[in-house]
Amino acid sequence: MANPQNVKGQTLVELAFVFPIILLILACMLQLVLVAILHIKLHRSAMRMAENLSMGQSKAVLVATALTEYRQTLRWGTPIPNVYTEALPAWRNYSGVETASGNNCKAIAELSFPLTGNWFASVGVGPMILHARAVLPCEPTGMAEVS
Repeated sequence: MANPQNVKGQTLVELAFVFPIILLILACMLQLVLVAILHIKLHRSAMRMAENLSMGQSKAVLVATALTEYRQTLRWGTPIPNVYTEALPAWRNYSGVETASGNNCKAIAELSFPLTGNWFASVGVGPMILHARAVLPCEPTGMAEVS
């Protein structure tokens, strides 16, 4: 029969080996969750920026409001916004009046977030860049006005 004191000592030794591995796995899982949340946040910000740009808000205001949402993540870096409009080609050429005007456009908002190797806990993950892009058609002139 084994000595009970040796069995308790063996359990402590095994726990001392396994405990750091469990903590490392939990830290990696937490880091992946934080990156996933950041990626979702980038996509939501890009959609909001494209929506406001399509309604006619200025680009400077859009960029300023988008960057204020990322104050908590400044230690990881800041997102790089790119907001612009492009001409939207006519889908079909109708012969009707006011069906294809020359001021159709699409609002495009792109956000890039570079993550360096120093984010949260350095576990040997190399630098990567998260991208988000949203494209919406611009609001036709005169449609946003409420009578």
